[in-house]
Amino acid sequence: GAVGTEQAYVEMGGFSFAPEAKFWAGQRRLRLQDIHILDYVLVNYGDNQGAGVTDIALGGGAKLGLGVFTGEKFDTSMKPGVEATRFNIDVSEIATNPGGKLRVLLTAVNGTGLADSSSGSGLSLVHNQSNFMVDGLNHALFLQTSMGHARIDGQFESIDGVSAGKKSTRIADSLSWQMGPLGGQTVLAYQVNQDEKTGVETKDTSIGGRISYAFSKDFKLLVDGATTTRTGSGPDQQLSKL
Repeated sequence: GAVGTEQAYVEMGGFSFAPEAKFWAGQRRLRLQDIHILDYVLVNYGDNQGAGVTDIALGGGAKLGLGVFTGEKFDTSMKPGVEATRFNIDVSEIATNPGGKLRVLLTAVNGTGLADSSSGSGLSLVHNQSNFMVDGLNHALFLQTSMGHARIDGQFESIDGVSAGKKSTRIADSLSWQMGPLGGQTVLAYQVNQDEKTGVETKDTSIGGRISYAFSKDFKLLVDGATTTRTGSGPDQQLSKL
């Protein structure tokens, strides 16, 4: 089978003018936050060749990350005549309330030879709350929107020179807990996508839950189930797992 390169980058840090900051160049995964039960990263601005910096201290515990990317990857190149550049600003660990922190990810895309439009933009807001209502319960709320050739998670959208951009909006809510041997997670998500060329709109609704129980340090029982329903593009589609 084929061999691919997911990450290959260099990183430097410890400079006197910004001791906490880490400067990098190459291709790396910048997967910021997922919902594990979906096995999907909702906030993510890596995977392309580029350069940037993470963990710039802003005061009050907040951190700043910056990245600029081309559409190239080590294993794939842009089509001739098509170019795209993406810029991301990631501000994390913003203290909002006791136990609560906010993350803001901004995305801007510009290119040539892209279908329908040459730009895109996106905004993600993620609020994480520890000890939500009771000790040991954590809450994550995602509010995201994007348009054009910026994908809703923070990456590129449809930069093949043929496919149109999208308008997307998503709200997702997740609870997770680990209280002694008992753990679990829930998810409720709703997303609307609209193809900017055809105007076709789809709506996805996901709901699921997981329970885990650790009988020992080395043995844990997991049970999870989830279902996603898509409407708007022909007959309704449904995917369920257990």
